[in-house]
Amino acid sequence: MQLRQSLLRTPLGLKIAAEEREAESCNRHFVWMVGCQLVATLMAVPLQGDVMQLRQMAVACDQQCKGVGSALLAAAETVLRGDGVRLLRLHARETAIGFYRRCGYQCVGDPFEELGIAHQRMEKTL
Repeated sequence: MQLRQSLLRTPLGLKIAAEEREAESCNRHFVWMVGCQLVATLMAVPLQGDVMQLRQMAVACDQQCKGVGSALLAAAETVLRGDGVRLLRLHARETAIGFYRRCGYQCVGDPFEELGIAHQRMEKTL
């Protein structure tokens, strides 16, 4: 949570609320470790049937552009595919659209604003 808070929420003047933490207990959480240090995190939220939404991906600044994010995403996809998930959805910040495209995600619909930032809905069939 500290990594997500510092990279995703603090720059927007937001905090992860207690209600969010409680709701997240039903989600799948994936992390990437370098030694004993957590350097990346990703959450998968069940939607309906074989569909999940990926949320709150965060990679420590000193680990970005080193393949950590794509490795974490690929590992999560493998686990979720094994669990029967067939479609992944996400809301990509405008600055992350290229990353997700390189990982096989497709843009769906028009860009929109979420938390005051431009986003794009994206999907990938597993």
